[in-house]
Amino acid sequence: MNILLSYLKNKLRHWDCKKLSIFLIFLIFSASGLEAKIKPKTKIEKSLVENILSLIESTYEKRNTQEFSQILDNDFENRLTFISNLDNYFLSVKFLNLYLILDTYLVDKDKVLVKLHWFKKEINNSGVFKKSKGSSEFCFKDTPEGLKLLYIRKDNPFF
Repeated sequence: MNILLSYLKNKLRHWDCKKLSIFLIFLIFSASGLEAKIKPKTKIEKSLVENILSLIESTYEKRNTQEFSQILDNDFENRLTFISNLDNYFLSVKFLNLYLILDTYLVDKDKVLVKLHWFKKEINNSGVFKKSKGSSEFCFKDTPEGLKLLYIRKDNPFF
């Protein structure tokens, strides 16, 4: 700070003290204002995204609608309809196996857009075995409770 003041005094000799004081005050307030505006961006690690996908797989395979609904954000599109359809689907199958494979993810503010592909095996109550696959986009919201599923685009792997 002393070096800066010496430099400014030598460089700005023709300025009077009043102008120099105003300039320094302006400089200090400008610098402190910049520090307040610069906030580090929240970094979402790949492992966190993989963990939530793993949680979705295991919770889905348990076929427990109430537990699965905890993964959904309160603002999930058509939340009640989705939960109702999921409940009906769980009642119609006796075995489920879901694999979610992460392709890419993008973080934008409090949202995480995840592109993935998936494979599913199921056996319905009649004993019919079925395989299916697809690609989806999941959007998660970063909440204090963790990542919550906000919406699904493209192929819905759940029913």
